[in-house]
Amino acid sequence: MKLFLYHFFYRMYWWNTQIVKEKNFPVFSALLGVSVFTMLNITTIIFAYLVFVLKNPLAYPKWLHIIVSAFALVLNYFIYVHKKKYLSILKTMSEVAKSKIRVRDALSTLYILLSFSMVVWIVICSRNALGIK
Repeated sequence: MKLFLYHFFYRMYWWNTQIVKEKNFPVFSALLGVSVFTMLNITTIIFAYLVFVLKNPLAYPKWLHIIVSAFALVLNYFIYVHKKKYLSILKTMSEVAKSKIRVRDALSTLYILLSFSMVVWIVICSRNALGIK
């Protein structure tokens, strides 16, 4: 799992430097990208609990979402950036064989698609639980 997450960070960094041509803050942009997907997954888990266990998707206070988002960003900072850890991640991931990169890229793409799909699914379930068509 750790290798996958490091590869995901590496690809976010690669995307920001090679495709977007980010020159000022590519590490911060990669950190934000990883944190967005972390929050998508945390949100899905929280709302699944609210919809299927508590049967009340409106029980989630908005202020809690802000705190959880900030916590995810800080946690990802310490995982990927603190003490310039990103340098070793980038070095290690740039030395991986192309065949492994393709597999990890496919898994990263699947992760991105599943993250968005699960959010859409839980929104639909929430709307159904509230009787909204």
